Amino acid sequence: MNPVARAKKIAAPNPFQTDQEFAILPWIDPFQFICKRNWAASANADYSAECPFFLRPISGRKKRCLVTGRHQRTANASQICFGSSAGRKAASDKTNIQFLRSLYLHAVSTIILPMSGETLNPTAPPHIAPRSARSPKSLLYSIFARIGGWGLDIDAFETLRASYRGGFLGKAIAYDNRQNEIPASKIQSLRWHPVRLLSSLDRPYYYGAKKKYLDWIASRHLETGRYDLFHSWSGDCLESLRVAQRKGIPSIVEIPTWHRDFAERVAPRAEPQRTRHRTPIGRWKNDLVLRSERSIEEYDLATLLLVLSERAAETFRESGMAKEKLFYLPRGVDVQRFKPGAPPPLFRAIFSGALIERKGIHHLLEAWRKLNLRDAELWLLGAIHEEAKPHLKKFWRDNIRTIGFARDVENYLSQATIHIFPSQLEGSAKVTYEAAACGLPQVVTRESGDVVRDGIEGIIVPPGDVDAIAAAIEHLYQNPTVVSEMSTAARKRVVENFTWDHFRERLLGAYERAMQQFVIPIPAAAGSRHPVASPLR
Repeated sequence: MNPVARAKKIAAPNPFQTDQEFAILPWIDPFQFICKRNWAASANADYSAECPFFLRPISGRKKRCLVTGRHQRTANASQICFGSSAGRKAASDKTNIQFLRSLYLHAVSTIILPMSGETLNPTAPPHIAPRSARSPKSLLYSIFARIGGWGLDIDAFETLRASYRGGFLGKAIAYDNRQNEIPASKIQSLRWHPVRLLSSLDRPYYYGAKKKYLDWIASRHLETGRYDLFHSWSGDCLESLRVAQRKGIPSIVEIPTWHRDFAERVAPRAEPQRTRHRTPIGRWKNDLVLRSERSIEEYDLATLLLVLSERAAETFRESGMAKEKLFYLPRGVDVQRFKPGAPPPLFRAIFSGALIERKGIHHLLEAWRKLNLRDAELWLLGAIHEEAKPHLKKFWRDNIRTIGFARDVENYLSQATIHIFPSQLEGSAKVTYEAAACGLPQVVTRESGDVVRDGIEGIIVPPGDVDAIAAAIEHLYQNPTVVSEMSTAARKRVVENFTWDHFRERLLGAYERAMQQFVIPIPAAAGSRHPVASPLR
């Protein structure tokens, strides 16, 4: 069949009939999705020319097979191809068709066809006694990250552990799955998402497209009515929240930092200007960008907002948000992975995080240069961004070591004496939990989170105050006894308050509260212009 311009609905082919053609051609989308009959390569061609599934942009510049990662040598039009190779042996064809079928079912289930019934994995979750009658029965969770791995991916995994072990995880939607504890049937991975075709766009457009695609998939799930609670992240879920409200489903939105308006004052985002071109492509690109109004509407639609620190909660209260809508949920840390090491042979301060101005790297470098400490060194652990390079050049000393990005953060933290993190804007910095678990006194700002109490586990300084940062470092440098006492207190604080067990217990409490607080909009009575709110029964 020939692709029809502006086609919105198509008939999907049988996954075992690989000689059928298949096409999608959205009205304003600059990409075509085509499966051509009798697509094959010669018997002497290499595997990259015979791949049964590949994506190519319409420009034809890069023709990379998403299955093998190799470049496609054929010169046909832009395509997603489904087909067996005429130049292979029968056994190879059978294997390819089986592989094709799995790829096809994933693509069709997430892009074209209505979602079918879920297939339950026979592996049952660990039994946990129900907490209360208000606990959810089926949770839908979505996140613009992976499940399992490092960084935010760990947070996503620990979040799902709470609902999976509680017996009410319905489905999680994420961009990959890198763990084995939770059955794959419970997680919809969007790793091979069609938005990859837009990767040549500038980051704000591609980033926005990926988030909106995640949101669209989650909203489709909510439309089925299988779930009684929805949990997602700010910026990821506007359409899903609209569906949840319409269908009477309680919702939770997790806030990574502060209220958007307050965060913009400290670290403004450079949003692309709306294009003045009145072409379909121009309007389409404008719609891809995530604007600040999106987050504000999400705050209003959500049943409950999860804030990671007291400072973050303040920004919402100061914006007029009711305190009943906020739930305090600090992070957790693996205290078996992050633990104290042997004392270093000299005074070693460490900064862990991206080297950017928002995290105060320029203030730390200036303070360190002013001190000129003997038998001391500063380790900078994290990716070096362009904005940090002028500061490194200006305030450089020979006792500074740049390590770069590392996944084994614990191996560096455990070799330090103190941790310095003078950030100007965080939700609750993960590294402050990790450093405390390694027994490090910390020099931090209140904006970094609530792990450190001033004078107990470290020293709290005002953001941007170079003199205060220098004075705090010098105090710890000159008082090893204070360092020892704070080290013991830091480790004790996380073990008693901020393990992942503590995090999951608090999260379950947030789920119960969302179920209790939710009110179902009831259609307005005759003659009334406003709906009536009814408590969830």
